Amino acid sequence: MNADLRVLTWNIFHGQDGARLRPGLGTIVGKRPVDDGTFIHLNRKWVDEMADVIVAQAPTFIALQEVSPQAVDRLAERTGMQAVRGLMRPLIGPTRLRGWLADHNPDLWRTHEGTSNVILVSREWTIADAWTIRHNPPLFAFRQGRRLRISARERIHWILEPRRLVGARFTRNTDGAAVTVVSLHCHNSLVWDVIGAEMQRVMPRIIRRTPEHEPLIMAGDFNAAGAHHPALMAVMRAGLTESTLDQLFIDHIFQRGLQEIAAPTTLTPAVRTLAVEHGSAQRSVLLSDHDLVAATFRLPVR
Repeated sequence: MNADLRVLTWNIFHGQDGARLRPGLGTIVGKRPVDDGTFIHLNRKWVDEMADVIVAQAPTFIALQEVSPQAVDRLAERTGMQAVRGLMRPLIGPTRLRGWLADHNPDLWRTHEGTSNVILVSREWTIADAWTIRHNPPLFAFRQGRRLRISARERIHWILEPRRLVGARFTRNTDGAAVTVVSLHCHNSLVWDVIGAEMQRVMPRIIRRTPEHEPLIMAGDFNAAGAHHPALMAVMRAGLTESTLDQLFIDHIFQRGLQEIAAPTTLTPAVRTLAVEHGSAQRSVLLSDHDLVAATFRLPVR
């Protein structure tokens, strides 16, 4: 058996819409919509609708970023998939309370509820092992910030915004074939070497967790574009490739040890555009502020 693997990555922006219609006091206090005649912003989350988009794409694996901690189980339930998560708790307050507040008034709390990187996997596969790695432990970020001579503000921002990837080794139920998948979200910085330092730290740790003879997929929001970005160079030096790297923006799917059937491609925004009725008007909601990226691979013949 050598069934193809459909792999996707999507930053779901905490379940919020991404049309950039500038919510303000009216949406926060009065829950009034923002309507530009085409798109509409409503002060609510769209987790179920995002799950339906995922189902429509029929992935074997999907790497998700910016997933509200309280949304992980809901996504798994609605998609019928299994979830592996790497949790980053909010800086202040318990995760459950901050999540409840964010669910009831997303425009007020925005993304300040903690976050998760998640892998959803088809039930045709078994989760054999799961692990997380922090990109930027405080002492590492402090030392690298000093080495790179970044501003005190940038250094504090880096330290106080934990980044934790999630990885898992999966085995296929029918034949025991194995693959390791990683979902990650790198720090957002205009200083390329900051993101590069993160990836130089985590890549050897990822490689050590992956059996040398087995395939590896790394997908997510790298906050990095182009073959000359030090973060992406660190991935490629570790032996992973992405054939369409220069055609993509910051969301990528790298792999090692697989046959590429369909190269990583950004899906059209229509895939994540939802038609809604508001009063007597027909409007659209753009789910998330990121497009999905999809690829298809084939496992090597054993």
